[in-house]
Amino acid sequence: MHCQSDINQAFRESVLRNSKGFQYLHTKDFVSALRRRGIHLSEVEANSWIAREKTYFVDSAMDHSENRLWIMAEMERELIVERTRAGLAAAREQGRVGGRRRVMTTEVVERCRRMLGTGATRQQVADVTGVDVKTI
Repeated sequence: MHCQSDINQAFRESVLRNSKGFQYLHTKDFVSALRRRGIHLSEVEANSWIAREKTYFVDSAMDHSENRLWIMAEMERELIVERTRAGLAAAREQGRVGGRRRVMTTEVVERCRRMLGTGATRQQVADVTGVDVKTI
């Protein structure tokens, strides 16, 4: 039976920081640190230990190989946000706008206002314009 504190020390020794201060580690580095302590786990066993004991680290490897890249969940979130913003900026540069298309043009909105001003009900206006009552 392996001493849990030795495994935790090996884990802490394996964790690295990137230039933004986020923490990450590779399975092979963790296995090497364990071996230096006389603990022999395979990469598969090390991956399952990390997944079970260190839930704030997530597996970011796309191919699910044995030597995985584990990063802190917050870092993964930041990377997703960063990539999303970069994608939206690139789309804007190409003239594309994200979001849902408008159902009602300016002319349709004005027509709805005139109809409501003349006493039409919201249901009647919705039927004429082809939109839901809640949109009116």
